[in-house]
Amino acid sequence: MIACLRRVAYSLFSPLLSVAFPRLCGGCGRRLSSAEKGICVGCRLRLEPFEHSNRLLRQRFSSFISPIDSVYAGYLFTPDSVARAIVHSLKYGHNRAAGIALGRLVACKEGLRKEDFDWLVPIPIHPQKLAERGYNQAYAIALGVHEVTGIPIAKDALRRRQYGTSQTEKHRQERIRAMKDAFTAGPHFPQEGLRLLLVDDVLTTGATLSEAAVVLAKAFPKRLSVLVAAVDM
Repeated sequence: MIACLRRVAYSLFSPLLSVAFPRLCGGCGRRLSSAEKGICVGCRLRLEPFEHSNRLLRQRFSSFISPIDSVYAGYLFTPDSVARAIVHSLKYGHNRAAGIALGRLVACKEGLRKEDFDWLVPIPIHPQKLAERGYNQAYAIALGVHEVTGIPIAKDALRRRQYGTSQTEKHRQERIRAMKDAFTAGPHFPQEGLRLLLVDDVLTTGATLSEAAVVLAKAFPKRLSVLVAAVDM
């Protein structure tokens, strides 16, 4: 009965909500059509794919003691790129739908399948940051990957220890120091021998993902890989 009432209420009020709070593209800010979700067709076409993930693994993670096996990378993150606009809309513009759409696109681009992984592990944010933003941007991307692949999401596999300021304006060494011992095991830490896929929004220095991977390595995963929606160039 309650579910039925919710559906009726949604059908009555969704047209009013769409006027008061229009669905906007995370890339260009244009109002989306009823068939578009999170990112308009034009911005999807203008996303610049990132290639050479194996080379990226060697370059970005060579400075860290990291148990990461492979990297799946989505799109180029440059000052004027569509990917940058989408990620900023997700993180600072409260556009969660853009993150979910971006996750779907990356999953399709990289050909991910449910058979390849047991868990998606979104990089966590601090509870205070979660309260401020209302959602975890990495979880939104993971949700998009899940919608395409069916790979389950381990929401609380990791926890973030400290609340920190944005990493955007920090130099490489500052980022690395800021992420030292940033994560700990969460209440749903994975059991031994699983194939894990760490999910984050942007790969910059590799410090965040490396620190998280070190904690997950304590579960002795069969495979530990990384998926990033964008790569900062």
